[in-house]
Amino acid sequence: MSGTDHYLGRHGSPESKNAYDRLISLWLTNGRKPILVEDPSPEITVSGICAAYVKHCQSYYVKDGKPTEEQAGINAAIRRLVEEFGCLPASELGPLKMQAVQQRFVRDGVSRYYVNKSINRLKRMFRWAVSQEIIPPSISQAIDSVTALKKGRTDAYELKPVPPVDDATVKATLPKIASPITRDMVQIQRLTGMRPGELFVMKPKDIDRNGPEGC
Repeated sequence: MSGTDHYLGRHGSPESKNAYDRLISLWLTNGRKPILVEDPSPEITVSGICAAYVKHCQSYYVKDGKPTEEQAGINAAIRRLVEEFGCLPASELGPLKMQAVQQRFVRDGVSRYYVNKSINRLKRMFRWAVSQEIIPPSISQAIDSVTALKKGRTDAYELKPVPPVDDATVKATLPKIASPITRDMVQIQRLTGMRPGELFVMKPKDIDRNGPEGC
């Protein structure tokens, strides 16, 4: 334009087209002369924030060189947000639109627990965007005002409590476990009630062997 190049964003994207229209308007207003003001940078969209966050998560949520389950959960939450409001400028994504995303999860037939966890993941994404100075704090603060779904006040179903495996099943299973180490691990967990993650990080020195024989 008037011998000057202006970068307006990804070719063919909605934000680049909007930036082009604004630039042409400024150019015409200026009498078709070179624009002396800074290029109007296209405002980042919801999709733009999501793309940046996914890239961050690909290196952050990794264990032993492999993606953790959290990556899959974040991607699933982001997918629904993008489908609803991906092309929207981030500044226009307020509490009401986030509540619409919340209801999208409910319509998809997932549990109340899953809805709340997914919305929290999206809130975390926008807080990250603030920390990277991608968006102003006001956007994240507004989204954080969306409350979690309450039990008995939503159409999202409740997860049934997961009961412990009954003792008869444990006894019947132990002889079928080939590895003696695995059998010992099962019996330790059975006696202590510890979490699987706690069991896996245990070391021999963590077990007090000073009690009476057979205890």
